[in-house]
Amino acid sequence: MIDFKENIIIELLQNRFSNDLIMLSKLRRSLEKNGFDNNVLKSIKDIKNKINIELQKKFKNNHFDIQLNKNSNNEKDFVFYYLEYWHAFFNDKYKIKPISDRGFDICIGNPPYFTEVRGYKDTFRIYKKSPAIKDYYEQKMDIFYFFIERGLDLVRYNGYVGFIIMDYWKTRTFGGKLRKKIVKDSEILKIVDFNEFTVFKDAQGQHNSILILKKKKIKDIRDKYKIDYTSIKDGELSDRKVIDALLKNNNKDGIVNKYLTIKQDSGKIRFEDASTIKILDKMGKKRNYEILDRKINQGLVIPQNAIRKYHFKKIKMNETNIDIGDGIFVISEVEKRELGLTESERNFLKPFYSAENLDSYFYEQLEGKKRNWILYITKPFIKYDKNEINSIFDRKIDNKEALKRILPELKKDYPNIINHLNKFQSIITSDKKPYGLHRPRKSEIFETPNKIISVRKTNHPKFAPVPIKYYMDQSVYFIQIDHKSILNYLVGLWNSKLSFFYFKKSKTHGNQLQIDKSVLKTFPICISDRYQLKVNKIVEKIIELKNANDKSAIDKINNLINSLDAIFFKVYEITSDEQEYIFDFLNIKRSDREIVKKISKDLDTIDDLEIFMMYQS
Repeated sequence: MIDFKENIIIELLQNRFSNDLIMLSKLRRSLEKNGFDNNVLKSIKDIKNKINIELQKKFKNNHFDIQLNKNSNNEKDFVFYYLEYWHAFFNDKYKIKPISDRGFDICIGNPPYFTEVRGYKDTFRIYKKSPAIKDYYEQKMDIFYFFIERGLDLVRYNGYVGFIIMDYWKTRTFGGKLRKKIVKDSEILKIVDFNEFTVFKDAQGQHNSILILKKKKIKDIRDKYKIDYTSIKDGELSDRKVIDALLKNNNKDGIVNKYLTIKQDSGKIRFEDASTIKILDKMGKKRNYEILDRKINQGLVIPQNAIRKYHFKKIKMNETNIDIGDGIFVISEVEKRELGLTESERNFLKPFYSAENLDSYFYEQLEGKKRNWILYITKPFIKYDKNEINSIFDRKIDNKEALKRILPELKKDYPNIINHLNKFQSIITSDKKPYGLHRPRKSEIFETPNKIISVRKTNHPKFAPVPIKYYMDQSVYFIQIDHKSILNYLVGLWNSKLSFFYFKKSKTHGNQLQIDKSVLKTFPICISDRYQLKVNKIVEKIIELKNANDKSAIDKINNLINSLDAIFFKVYEITSDEQEYIFDFLNIKRSDREIVKKISKDLDTIDDLEIFMMYQS
């Protein structure tokens, strides 16, 4: 990873170390002709070490002002591939090989998996400075991205790159540069998705994937081609069965082998069969409405909403009278009463809910002791931000001094909030410490009546129109709708089986959908003038029946949902065969399939919702 750019290292080696490199080539030929000789091997090592030390000095002087390795400062700090494996890049006369033959035949490995935001900022700070890979850096990336990109740089054309990595590389929002590099420089030969099967016994819960690439020139890369794909569907299979299936490339119970078509889609890479590609293409062509990026917002990022067991590494339970589950920024109704907040303090309280309070077409409105509240404090010093503090004192001051000087005023105005949050200062990590939330949002996101809330990780689409104040965390997305007339239409669309299919094909985490902002942004919305009013009426009725919490209405609700499925299949012109393909993929019950088909035939002749609710398979 730590290396010069290719053209620089080539120029350095050829211009400054040409005699040494010629000697290396002679020594290598001697080994090939006469067999291994310890003296020859020592001579090769000595020459490489001498060059390596000189290259290190030049590299550090030009590119780094920090020590790369705290435990070492010798030649092991760096591996300059063009020196260490010179014979892969230079010919016997130590002239650089033609670009078509330059590099390794194959690059394989099991790279580490970790991200910058998970405690590795120092490591990434080094890599961001390395000329060889700094252009590949992207926010919130995983370290294994660099290994794939560097591997493609170091293999020759028609050479192979193979790694076992995490499976999210295909769809992760912060992976655009990696996918662009893969598509631009190679063709994908093989992918193995292990899903719930545990590859590494000491890393339970990882979803691993094998990726094998063949480096190609741009002119030789096909726009659309098929890849060999294997999916381990049964996580309980024995290691031997999985290994046998991979080596023999055959189907077994719990293991699927097939060829998929590669398709680029809005910065993501899809691997799908022909039927899926056709359905997704149809949906894409029907797009006639788009939601602005700024109208889709994740819920609040709250690193410390309540006390967890691991917090006691920094605070002592007996000394502070703190228990697991005690609220920090999120407090219960009981805790709210115990705090005895003043009127001015109560202004910071906002109703807070969790993803468990949402379902398709439904939001739960908690009352009494079931209610939770968030201390919605958007500034570090409650009523002052840093700029306001600096303005008050007419100079820049740090947080510690600011708190010391402003604390008496804050204690007077907000005594109970100050006493409450002061107990947790040793564990609060907010960017707006000491008293502000980590990443507050504009209040209108949570309070506008024209909003849809969607659960991010879920086993089925959960989109609900929520007209009341509803503060939530990052487990959901808030979608602000400018035109109220289409709000219910969008709720019906996103909860439909067609959308379920789209979401499941777009991004998953294990067996769950992962409906991130990127998925919502790329979803091809089609507003149908013909069916909009009918959809709105059906959605209103579903919401009404769900709110009534009448178990006898379950069949009616289900029929109305099937009616929406029939409508959206028509809107997107999904054929009966394609519908059956979607039903199979989602494992939809036969009775529901039959009802959708019946409703589809009568759709344009029926306006009475009672008739829709009476259908039977």
